Amino acid sequence: MREFFFTLPRNIAGCFKGWKIAWHLVAIGLAFVLVASGFDWLYFSSTRGPQLRACLFPAVVIGQLIPMTLPPLLLWAGVALQKSAITRTGWALGQAALIGWAMASAYKAVTGRPHPPRFIGTDTSHVFHFGFLRGGIFWGWP
Repeated sequence: MREFFFTLPRNIAGCFKGWKIAWHLVAIGLAFVLVASGFDWLYFSSTRGPQLRACLFPAVVIGQLIPMTLPPLLLWAGVALQKSAITRTGWALGQAALIGWAMASAYKAVTGRPHPPRFIGTDTSHVFHFGFLRGGIFWGWP
């Protein structure tokens, strides 16, 4: 656990070093193009069917459960089996999930995009409330 917290600041900083910052800028640029072109809203409005939602719902559940359950399971397995490689993998995956969540939340906190509407209606994809926490961190568009 000590290594988890000891390496966390270095790994967060590492996400913004060298060419990695270029990937952040590419992602920001692509997001702008997708929103400005209207593709963002087109994709959202064309994927609201009940059949598609029913087919894709398992991906939502798996996408939430894996990052939250796999690291603790690996930690438990590593301790139980006395395998340091498994334990270290659990800590590394937990740290990666934490850093990913923190970065996505930080971008959402700054862009302030409102939550997509529950039902297709007014196009809100172009709405931004730039500034810190002007739109929340949990309800913005990914």
